[in-house]
Amino acid sequence: MDIFWHGLSGILIVKTFKKNSSAKLGFLFGSLPDILGGTGPFLYSLILKGTIFWQAPTVLINIYFLTHSILAILILFLVLLLFKKEYLVLPYSFHLVIDYFTHKGLISQIFFPLKINIGARFGINWWENYFIVVFLYFFLILGLGWLKLKKNF
Repeated sequence: MDIFWHGLSGILIVKTFKKNSSAKLGFLFGSLPDILGGTGPFLYSLILKGTIFWQAPTVLINIYFLTHSILAILILFLVLLLFKKEYLVLPYSFHLVIDYFTHKGLISQIFFPLKINIGARFGINWWENYFIVVFLYFFLILGLGWLKLKKNF
């Protein structure tokens, strides 16, 4: 999904599990995999290649795969544990789960940088199927509305 959806879903997650948590941190950690991993390939492609479609060097693509792997979740969890903010790994993890289903073939990189082939190539590219975008935003807006009604937001 897009970075804005991931940020909003991060708010929904942290506010659901920890009422007095920061919406800004929820947005940040929900968006973090794309901020860390997607900014480089996107800017490289836009500035140097003149396209929004990724045409970036392998090292930048590998950074994206790393930020979208289980290894990143583990490292982030251990760092957040030191600061007693381990709940912030939830929006990051949810981001990855959603991306595995809305980016065709991304799940094959779940163990990156390890070369473990899980043989899975499923997923539907959200940017090619706007039904997915409408469907996921609909449920996100319902969830945020529910939080507002509960006065958690």
